[in-house]
Amino acid sequence: MKTKFDPRKRRHELGMTILQVADKAGVSPSYIQQLETKAIRCPSFMTLHKIADALGIPVRYLLSEEENAVFLEAMRHGARDEREAKRKRTQSAVAAATK
Repeated sequence: MKTKFDPRKRRHELGMTILQVADKAGVSPSYIQQLETKAIRCPSFMTLHKIADALGIPVRYLLSEEENAVFLEAMRHGARDEREAKRKRTQSAVAAATK
């Protein structure tokens, strides 16, 4: 994840601990810590959505421009994560090519 937004700063603005954000998002505290230190390279879109909700921000703030484009397409196709979005895009392309 390459983004200019700092989830740690937002958490501090809200006066929340890692444990509070983790509880609210339904993930482990170590996951939040890894996200804040950018140790997680490819979190699922559903998990990012939960964390964004816990922080009271749009999910796009947690994504780079490129990741945001993939996320929007994934949501358009009802995908849960980037891998599923790619699969759905491939299926759509194959279906369009066979018409």
